[in-house]
Amino acid sequence: MKKSLLLVSVLIISALPAFSQDEPSKKIIVDVFYGGPNLISSIVTADVNTSGYNSSTKVRGFGPIGARIDYMVSKNLSLGMEVHHATSAFEREVTTTSNGTTEVFKDKLSVNRTRIYPRLAAHFGKGNLDAYWFLATGFALWNSDYSVQSNSNSSQFTGIPILDLERGSTVFAFRTGLGVRYFFTETFGFHADLGIGGPLFTFGLSSRF
Repeated sequence: MKKSLLLVSVLIISALPAFSQDEPSKKIIVDVFYGGPNLISSIVTADVNTSGYNSSTKVRGFGPIGARIDYMVSKNLSLGMEVHHATSAFEREVTTTSNGTTEVFKDKLSVNRTRIYPRLAAHFGKGNLDAYWFLATGFALWNSDYSVQSNSNSSQFTGIPILDLERGSTVFAFRTGLGVRYFFTETFGFHADLGIGGPLFTFGLSSRF
């Protein structure tokens, strides 16, 4: 991950002379956004639906929700930071009967993900329309908690394999794509983007000052 961050830093520094020919506008742009899809919640739902158990299942997901800030180094280049958070929660009750013995299993899972990464954006819009390409790389913090309870204290119940995550793990995070902002006034507008890595899409409100 350190090598990847170093590579992005070198690319940013190398790009500055090419984009800094215009007088820096010293504009700050702040976005707040909601995105999707919540991939973990979608995976859990698909796994539960094909598990073969006759169970009462609840799957909840929220986010990604987040914010970003861009500083306009020049008319066509910005450097910034992005943070977003998503959470997924899963709960079900499974009743099994074997050799005349009935067991009731209850399992619960929560998965929280927070991504933090610096970003570079190249801007191509004019006036109130700001179209841009962005590149962001940093790290993601994963925290998961899984528990199983049964009326017989049995340990024979198997959870969802794809969610066998380490608690408190940190992994490399990357996102790139295209976005657009439109400002209704000099300071207020909305935005949307499409990307790979992290949320497939985000949308929300923008402010510049």
